[in-house]
This record gives sequence, C-alpha cells and structure tokens, in this order.
Amino acid sequence: MIKKLESQRAKEIYSFMEKDFKEDEIPEEEDFYAYVKDGSLILYAYEEENREKAYMVWIQKNNILLITHLAVKEEYRSSGIGSKMIKEMEETFPQVKQWIVEAETEKEAKTEEERKNIQRRFRFYEKLGFQKQETIDYVLYGVSYYLFVKSKEKIEPEELAKTMRELYGNHISENKMQIKIEE
Repeated sequence: MIKKLESQRAKEIYSFMEKDFKEDEIPEEEDFYAYVKDGSLILYAYEEENREKAYMVWIQKNNILLITHLAVKEEYRSSGIGSKMIKEMEETFPQVKQWIVEAETEKEAKTEEERKNIQRRFRFYEKLGFQKQETIDYVLYGVSYYLFVKSKEKIEPEELAKTMRELYGNHISENKMQIKIEE
C-alpha cells in the first residue's frame, strides 16, 4: 500500500536518494528540505508486510504529476514493487490526467552496466504505458533526460515543455533547465 510521508521524513528519503541516484540527479540537500517543507515536493512510500520497500518524490500542479524520483530499495528490486507502486498511485489519484517521469538518456551512461540500467528503466516505464517523448531535448542540472508521459489526452511537445517549466516554477533557474523541441 502507498502512504504519504510527513515532511519530517525528508532527511531519511534524501539519504536513500543519495544511494539510489547519481549526485547530479538530486537537488542540493538544503533545497530538497525546503521544497518538501513548502509542499513543492511530495513524498510517498510503498509498504508491504509492514516494510517500506520503495519511495517516490513528486511535484503536482493541478491534474499533472511529475515523478522526479522513484526507487525501490535494493533488497526488493526486480520483484514488481515499482510497478505495483505506480499502479496503486494511478488508482489512488484518478484525477491526475498526465503523469510525467524524467529518465536519464543513454548518453549519460559511463559504463555498459549503467547503459543497461537506463534501458531497463525505459522498458519499465513503457510497460506501464508511458511514452518516451523523443522530440524534446531536455536537460536539467546538466543531465540529459527523456520525458516519459502517460496522458489521458494528447499533449504536444510545446505544451509539455511549458508544463515542465510550470511544474518546477521558481525552484529552478532558466540556466539549470534547458528544453528544446526538435523538428
């Protein structure tokens, strides 16, 4: 089952993020705490058998939800926990019309193992119905990402780019986020 986490758990979730993501994929620690405290970032966990097995960090604006970080704790990986968490989130929040996920591109991989993990992540989101937006060149904090979208209605690349800027709002300066639409 999913459960919303209180902002007091931000430090614990940040320590998991430090283990599960590369340094350039997570916000500065103090910024993260401030975003959680002001409600910009929302924390959720997935629990089974009285154990938290995964966590998700997101930004929501109206009926659009951006998953910024999703990770299953190492000992529970490859057991379907991530899929269960996303499906339960979708059932719990049927009003969300658009789900967006950032997933780093293959060019960010420094080893063959990293490249395989990135490709596995792509397959994971695609299996859940997310579509990779290949016409958008998206860079956040110097890291190149694909945006994966699951939407109840068609979204044009220009609209998605605008949505991303609105979701991050005042938290990211123009030079930290670059979005280009490829023809």
